[in-house]
Amino acid sequence: YTFKIIMENGNEHLVQASSADDLNDWLKSITLSKRYSFHSKKYKGKTSNKIFGVPIEDVCEREGSIIPNIVVKLLEEIELRGLDEVGLYRIPGSVGSINALKNAFDEEGAVSNSFTLEDDRWFEINTIAGCFKLYLRELPESLFTNEKLSDFTDLVMCYKASKIEFEEFQTSMRMMLKSLPVYNYHMIKRISGHLNRVHQHVDNNRMDATNLAIVFSMSFIDQDDLANSVGPRLGALQTILQYFIKNPEHYF
Repeated sequence: YTFKIIMENGNEHLVQASSADDLNDWLKSITLSKRYSFHSKKYKGKTSNKIFGVPIEDVCEREGSIIPNIVVKLLEEIELRGLDEVGLYRIPGSVGSINALKNAFDEEGAVSNSFTLEDDRWFEINTIAGCFKLYLRELPESLFTNEKLSDFTDLVMCYKASKIEFEEFQTSMRMMLKSLPVYNYHMIKRISGHLNRVHQHVDNNRMDATNLAIVFSMSFIDQDDLANSVGPRLGALQTILQYFIKNPEHYF
């Protein structure tokens, strides 16, 4: 039950846990801290100006917004000139350009609302779309929250098993969505509305609700519990996203 931690300055620390469970707890905490790239207020530390890997609650409170500015700017740009792009969100953008845009948001966008996307480095719409997907994937928690994610998938699995009627499913889904933290609720609402607009341009972009749900489902899973987030639950999550994308007005 031993592992080594190598610090940025090259110092090495050998740590021995007392049991397998203790070792797993250590590794989970280390993995979580690596994804944050900052010290959250929730952990009584100092919050930096970074955006990626930071809980949306912290970003919104820092910005005084209900939805992170990065989401607003990226989605507005895509809606302005990318809705008819063939394979939008499916065709990957340049990794180098996406990382450059990520770094620009972390260095400039987090502290200045004047940061814009008017730069030749990320003219390609797939770079903008790729950056948005990367932002969602690096969130430290599912937008449904890790605590409630299984409740959402259980509900749709219950409906698909014909245990409840569709009307009851919709009513319960609306109630569950409203029980989420306010920032999570508005993020999911904005994303669903955006993907609905993408879906409406399917004749040109070839990206319908099914394709979009598949692409984005991996951004909504519990990254810390992948074993229980894939399989039937991943399929259930894709079904939920399809409903949201096709008819967001029925749920928000």
